[in-house]
Amino acid sequence: PQGVPMLGVLRLKRLAPALAKFWPTGGPVWDALAICEFQDGSTGALLGEGKNYPREMYSGGTQAGKTGSDRAKRNREQIERAVEWAQLQLGLAPNAKRWLEPLDPKRTSSSLYQTANRLTYALWLRDQGVETWFCHLLFLGDRLHHPTTRATWEAALERANLDLGIG
Repeated sequence: PQGVPMLGVLRLKRLAPALAKFWPTGGPVWDALAICEFQDGSTGALLGEGKNYPREMYSGGTQAGKTGSDRAKRNREQIERAVEWAQLQLGLAPNAKRWLEPLDPKRTSSSLYQTANRLTYALWLRDQGVETWFCHLLFLGDRLHHPTTRATWEAALERANLDLGIG
């Protein structure tokens, strides 16, 4: 589910107007969403993103703004504001390009945009008063793609955090 449908799954539709101001229509397509209900009656949102192997975390970055239309430019600006807000929440200097574009122009698949937008959503939900956890669902030993060990994942996550500037 994306954007507003995601809020419906998490029973948070009341946040739809605020989300529309924060992020363009659409948003991440999550691999897993869950409502966590605790014995004390409190609830929270679990946002899950699955990966089979480390290279799958990297992409060519966002396509927002690439068509050059006015709407695309507005969407890009809105995403940049949201990402820079998230970076500030993490104590980082705002630098939208670092999270939206390839880190190495010679390697087009060197962007961590997907992870960055997932983190941004999780931070936004927390800012809205929703207890939120972002979970990377990392598969070990996937024989269909690239069998990945725990040690390989640990090193890859450390690298990704450094690439995001949160290492």
